[in-house]
Amino acid sequence: MLMNVESFVAELVERFPELRGTYDAHIENMGGELLAHALFWDVTNEVVASYLGEAEPPAVDWRTLILFLEESYADGDIDVRKVIVTSFLLYLPFPQQPGHAIATFLGPRLAERFRVARPDG
Repeated sequence: MLMNVESFVAELVERFPELRGTYDAHIENMGGELLAHALFWDVTNEVVASYLGEAEPPAVDWRTLILFLEESYADGDIDVRKVIVTSFLLYLPFPQQPGHAIATFLGPRLAERFRVARPDG
């Protein structure tokens, strides 16, 4: 059975407790509702900040999180894949922006989706 968005986000927060505060604030701000695409705006910003060495401690381990997203893309249903592509990959920095090189660390599935979604980087 494929992983759905709720279980994907639950596993994300379990495996990356540094994101618990971000998740809790999101749920509070959204009136108790999970809006995964909105949450991933904040998650992506935290990942990029960690990559750049600008994150407040404890910073999320950006390498391990990217591996988790690669696995989740393979194991997730269409909604999980949409969140990963549209609300993580498409939110990564563009060329000439600090942190753009994080895209070179994407696994094979995500790297291919990134090339399709953003052929110019």
